[in-house]
Amino acid sequence: MENFFALSAIVLGTAVLGFVLAQAMRRQREHQRPHHHDEITPPF
Repeated sequence: MENFFALSAIVLGTAVLGFVLAQAMRRQREHQRPHHHDEITPPF
């Protein structure tokens, strides 16, 4: 059972870290976004 808790904590931490990283990247991209819409980068 301890294994399950450790695994779930790792998965949850990874998900939170990925979400925070995605938010930071989105904020940075919005900050330095060019005026014309780039079709190569997918809109998030």
